[in-house]
Amino acid sequence: LPSTGYYCPDNSYATDSRLLACPAGNFCPVGSAAPRPCLTGTFSNRTHLSASSQCEVCTGGQYCGDTGLLTPTGPCDGGYYCPNSSSTATPDLYQCPVGHQCPRGSSSP
Repeated sequence: LPSTGYYCPDNSYATDSRLLACPAGNFCPVGSAAPRPCLTGTFSNRTHLSASSQCEVCTGGQYCGDTGLLTPTGPCDGGYYCPNSSSTATPDLYQCPVGHQCPRGSSSP
């Protein structure tokens, strides 16, 4: 079986020359036949990850709107704020409260 942080396509064996490093934006647990993408709300520009917990939580003020990202998708839209792990630029639960200003890229009101 392949080691953590690596995968073997087509269920080949770890001794095969087909042992491949897990690419950035993905993680590869022991025995992986294919990389698994980091989840929405996370990203990673590092290779050889072995668990989804090693993907980085999207940083405040940014959002990670897809799986398998190398960097955050972009800043939160004005009128909203994006705490850590945001997956959209306009999170309904985080509309800027009355009396506060939330410019583009805000992580809190």
